[in-house]
Amino acid sequence: MTRALMLSVGFLIGAAAIPAFAADQAVTVVAAAPSGWNGIYAGLQVGYLWGAGDTTLTPLPSPLALNLGGVGVKPNPTGAFGGGQIGFNHQNGTHVWGIEADIAGADIDGTGLRSPLRNPNGGVLAGSFFQSSEDIDWLGTVRLRAGLSGKSGLWMYATGGVAFARVNYAADTAVLATHFPAATSATKTGWTAGFGGEWAFRPHWSMKLEYLYYDLGSESVTANPVTPLASDQVAYTWNTHGSIVRFGLNWKFGP
Repeated sequence: MTRALMLSVGFLIGAAAIPAFAADQAVTVVAAAPSGWNGIYAGLQVGYLWGAGDTTLTPLPSPLALNLGGVGVKPNPTGAFGGGQIGFNHQNGTHVWGIEADIAGADIDGTGLRSPLRNPNGGVLAGSFFQSSEDIDWLGTVRLRAGLSGKSGLWMYATGGVAFARVNYAADTAVLATHFPAATSATKTGWTAGFGGEWAFRPHWSMKLEYLYYDLGSESVTANPVTPLASDQVAYTWNTHGSIVRFGLNWKFGP
């Protein structure tokens, strides 16, 4: 009887210990395995952009039309932005890849000024100037991400894809007692590439830090003088490229 009782107690203790042992082993396995990145996620982001809006001025119909030498300014737009992102990841062992789309409102602007201007011989043109500005209202990307995830839940990845933004351009030149103002807005599309790291710090939650370089190409406008000067015009060409650093917080859906 005593032996049967001891065996029964031992069996009960063993049965109770199995789930605890299994749970302990599960924790060990989870801790030792890469974090699970599979699934759909969404989140918020904030960041900072510093761009290059290099602008050139070309007198028309020829470089000598307005007696100007080569002219360029650098309205480098800078500012903060904030928005959100949504994406999907797939994990196979330590390899993780995914696709992400994001959009953000921005307060990014820059202005460049050169005064006075000079003629092709280097002489100063009194009262002359060339001013250019570039402003970004919003920006977004659609990118692939691919990299490796380690035991600590950190995923290091490279990323690249399409970038787009709403950009406002403006310029004015004063020369020969008149002005050549111009302004235009465009939704620009180009490419972006960079790298980042994302850390799954709690179930469902992860945070990321990312760097991107973007290039949205150029935009050109021909401006007429406020006061007619025969057939003289100027052409403005803006470049739109730069760098982004941003921080994001994501929530992964599913179990």
